[in-house]
Amino acid sequence: MTGKFPLLLIAVCFAMPGAAVAKTKPLNASPQIFRALVDCKQLPDPTARLACYDKGVSALEQAALKHDVVIADREMIREARRAQFGYTMPSLRIFGGSDEDAVKELQTKVRSARDMGLAMVRFTTEEGSVWQQTESRTLAVDPKPGTEVVIKAHAFGRYTATFKGQVAINVQRVQ
Repeated sequence: MTGKFPLLLIAVCFAMPGAAVAKTKPLNASPQIFRALVDCKQLPDPTARLACYDKGVSALEQAALKHDVVIADREMIREARRAQFGYTMPSLRIFGGSDEDAVKELQTKVRSARDMGLAMVRFTTEEGSVWQQTESRTLAVDPKPGTEVVIKAHAFGRYTATFKGQVAINVQRVQ
């Protein structure tokens, strides 16, 4: 049995040669078109530097118009992260690599809510995200439009929702 393990390992390595040596871009890598523009500042000749900047800005503008490049500030990234709160998504470089900007809770209001039966509720937030209770726990007061709700992220992809003045319930984002 021991003699077969090294052969299996070698077979797997030959079956996936790119996996062992594949290089991935760092999470904070900038697009080539942006790096080329930034590199213009290193040109010592002012005329060449200006020509480089003109060419680089024009290329960046064209790429943005064709949606090949998206330019976003920190606030736009926060809004995007807030809109995606509750979804399990792969780590996307477009949202930056920093955990300090990660949304850990969402404070919002209920737009609509309905009883799903079996002491379960489904509600829509002001932003349009739809959440559903994942446990049978009766709330003291059913959430109504305008009710404040705090949705918190916990370990292992678990979320809780607390409607103003009530106990927290386990929820998951469904839309």
